[in-house]
Formats: sequence, C-alpha cells, structure tokens
Amino acid sequence: MNLIKLKIANKEISVGDEDDRGEVILSKPLSETSSLDLTYRENYLSFEFIGIHTGELTKVTYAYKLEGLEDDWIYTDSKERVAHYTNLPSRQFTFKVKAANSSGVWSR
Repeated sequence: MNLIKLKIANKEISVGDEDDRGEVILSKPLSETSSLDLTYRENYLSFEFIGIHTGELTKVTYAYKLEGLEDDWIYTDSKERVAHYTNLPSRQFTFKVKAANSSGVWSR
C-alpha cells in the first residue's frame, strides 16, 4: 500500500514544501514518510493512496481509518482512493489503509 499524495487545505504538498513555521513538511516522498508533525492550522488534510497489486486495479477495494479519530474502517473502491479530514483536533493520529483484491483477500 502506498500513500501517493498529501494535500493540506487543498494544496498538494511536495518534498521540500514548508509550513507556516518555515519547517519542511515532507523531507522525502510521502510513501517513505513514517510521520508528519503539523501545526494546529494544518487540520484539513487529504491522503491519496494506491494498492500494490498485480491484478486488475479497477477491482481493488480499499478501507482506511484515522486511528485516534475513527474506530471503524471506511470502505471505498478504486475510483475514490482519497481520504479527506477536516477540523482535526490537535493530537496524535495514525492513518491506516488496506486493500482487497478482486477475490476479497485483504492486505495487512
């Protein structure tokens, strides 16, 4: 599973982009980033993701959740591989995403 795009307030964040404190948000590609330290103003986020799958990508099902905010998985299909969050409270979260192939076998 790969995270391929991060947006903050609808602005795509690239490696080297700085936040309002002048600190770099992503020092390496999102797929290689294990954590983000965001300000309280950076509480409107979108994560785009894609599964690593050798079969037909249009038949992949996804589930995601932001641990610390959501208890249940949110399910989506291959057409909507984006998780949106707004007005996040100031605390620590863990974003998780998993994929199932056309046979219904889920990634770990």
